[in-house]
Amino acid sequence: MVRTLRLLFVGALGIAVAHLACSSTTRNNVDQVEGGSPTTAAVSFTSASAGGVTNSAGPISSVGSGTSSAGTGTSTGTSTGGAGVGGASTSGANTSGTSTTGDGGTDVDFRPMACSEGDPDCVCDENGCLIDNGAGCTSSADCLNGFCGVTQDTTNVCCAVACAVDQVCAADGSACEAEEECPEGEYRCNVDYQQCEAGAWVTVETCAGRGCDLEFGGCLLPVGGACTDDGDCGEGTCQVIPGGARVCCTASCGDCKVCSETGADCAVPPLSELGDECACTEDDLSNCADTASCTTEACNDGVCSNPVQPGYCLIDGQCYSQNSPAPGNPCRYCDASISQVGWTNSGTSIACNDGRYCNGSDFCDGNGACAHEFSGNRCVGNAGECDSTTCDETRDTCLRPNTYSCDSWTEEQCASSSCGGDVQERTVTRYCSGSSAACNGATSNGSWTTTSNCSAQQKCSSISFSCADALGCGSTFCDDSTNQCWTVDRAGGSSSWTHDEGEAYCNSLVLGGRSDWRLPTVQEFIAASRGCNGFTGEAESADYYPDCKVFSDSVADCASCPEGEGPTDGCYSAEGWAPCDDQFSHITDSPTGRSSEWWTFSFRQGSVGFTPFSADVRCVLDL
Repeated sequence: MVRTLRLLFVGALGIAVAHLACSSTTRNNVDQVEGGSPTTAAVSFTSASAGGVTNSAGPISSVGSGTSSAGTGTSTGTSTGGAGVGGASTSGANTSGTSTTGDGGTDVDFRPMACSEGDPDCVCDENGCLIDNGAGCTSSADCLNGFCGVTQDTTNVCCAVACAVDQVCAADGSACEAEEECPEGEYRCNVDYQQCEAGAWVTVETCAGRGCDLEFGGCLLPVGGACTDDGDCGEGTCQVIPGGARVCCTASCGDCKVCSETGADCAVPPLSELGDECACTEDDLSNCADTASCTTEACNDGVCSNPVQPGYCLIDGQCYSQNSPAPGNPCRYCDASISQVGWTNSGTSIACNDGRYCNGSDFCDGNGACAHEFSGNRCVGNAGECDSTTCDETRDTCLRPNTYSCDSWTEEQCASSSCGGDVQERTVTRYCSGSSAACNGATSNGSWTTTSNCSAQQKCSSISFSCADALGCGSTFCDDSTNQCWTVDRAGGSSSWTHDEGEAYCNSLVLGGRSDWRLPTVQEFIAASRGCNGFTGEAESADYYPDCKVFSDSVADCASCPEGEGPTDGCYSAEGWAPCDDQFSHITDSPTGRSSEWWTFSFRQGSVGFTPFSADVRCVLDL
C-alpha cells in the first residue's frame, strides 16, 4: 500500500500541494506556488494514511525554510525568519525547526525520507533526508527548502524560494526568474493542469488540491474516482469496491471489507469476493449458525461468533432463561447479568425443599448446595432404613414416604423357567413403603439385558443365575404348582432300593447344578399327582388334586384309581413326568408308624401303599 502525505498551501501566494509517495515508483506530481506575494502563505496538512484533513489560515514567510512532516493536524502561526511546512523557524535555517501551534494546531517534528543517504543532491540529518535545490522533485515535501517549483521547460525541481505567479524556478533551483513565453500546446503541472495557449499558460483542469501528474494526463482522481493503482489518486489509495472495480478511497477497511463506491467509507461485499481468511461478513452470517436457540450469529472482522442473547445462559450446551434453576438443584440458577456460561449460586433465602421432614426446614447455603435445619436424624428410637431421614410431615411419622429411594441393586433373573431361558440382569431401585421402617416398598426396575444365553439343554439357574444342565431339561421335571423339581429317571435304572438306599442316593445326588436333593414324602407324591379321586377311586379331570390323607399309621380317601387311565400317558401324574411305564411304586421318606415300614406311592394307580422292603426311588428338591 502506498501511503500519501499531502501538504496544501493556500494564501496570497496561491495554492501549493506537496505530495509524498513512499514507494519505489513516483509520478511527476508537482504543485507550484502560484500568484500573490512571496512573503506569506497558509499551511494545511492532509495524511491519506490517517484519513483526516484539517486546514489553517495562519501566514508563513517564504524567505526562510523549515522542515515539514507527514501527519494529521493543523499548524497555525507566523514565522519570523522563514517558513517550514511543519511550523515557524526563528532563524530561517534549513533545519526542521520547532513548530509553533496556534489554535487547533498540531506540532509536527518529522522529516520524510524523500531520498536515500548517499544519493546525489540528498541532504540527510537525524530527522530524515530531503532533496537539495536544483534536483528533481515530485512534491514540495521532498525539498529541503519546502518548495518544488516548475522551470521554463516544465521540469519540476526543488527551489530555494516560492516563486510568484509570473515566475518560474531557475534550473539550478537557486532563485526565481521571469516566466518566458511558453511553447504552444505544451502541458505542465503547476497547482492545476495547464496548457500553453497563445504564449500563456491556461488552466485546463482545476485540481482542487488533489495534485497533478503529466504522465496521468491531468489532475489526480478525487475520492470515489475509478482508478487502476494508487498513483492515480489525488486522495487516498486505489482500493477494491464490491464487484471488483477500484476507486480512490480514503477509508481503511481491513481484510474482510472493501471500500464503498463513494470512496469515503467501507462496504460489505459478497462473501465470495473475499479470501478464505474471511468466514463471514456483516451481511452474510451463513457460516456462523450454531444449534443453540439462545445465541445469535455475529461477524467481527471475518470471524464468526455466537454471543448469548441477553437474559439467557448457555451452560453445557443447553439454553436457560433468566432465573431458571439448575436441573435437580434449585440452589443454582441462571443469572445472565453475572454469568451467561455458568450457574450462579442462589441466596440463603431460597428454599430447596427436599420433601423430608426429619431434617427440618431446607434452604440454600449460598454456595450452590441445599442445607438442612438438622444435620442428623431427628427421630429417635426407630430402626430400619426408612425410619429416620425421611419423616413425613403430612403423616407426622418418622417413616420415609413411598417416594424415597432407599436402596438400589443389580438384579438377575431367568428370562423363562423353560429350557433355553436366558440369564438377564437389571438395576432395581427400591423405595420405602411408607408404612414400614424396612426398605420394602415398591421397586423401580430398569430394563432387562441378557448376560448369558442358555442352550436348549440348559436351564437358567435362579440361584446362581447361570446356565446349567438340570431342572426340567431332560433329566428332571419341575412342577410349578408345587414349586418342586423331581428326577425323571428312576434311581439305579430298573433297580428297586430300600428307604435307606434311596435316602442316601438322593442326599448325595448332584444334578442340574443342585445338591439339595432328598427323598420325597408321601404328601409330596400326592401333591404331584393329578386326576385320581381318592375318595371314589375314579379318574377325574387332569387338574384334579387328590383328597388323599395320610396319617402316621393309616390313610383316608386314598382309594386306587383304574390303572392306565390317568391323564398323562395313562398315569396319574403331571405332564412332563417320565413315561408311564417307569412310574411304579415309589418309596417315600414317610414312615407308616410300624417298624421298618415306609409309605409308597404309585402314579400308575394314583394310590398310596407301604413296604418294608424296596421300591423305585425318585428324588425331589424345592425351588
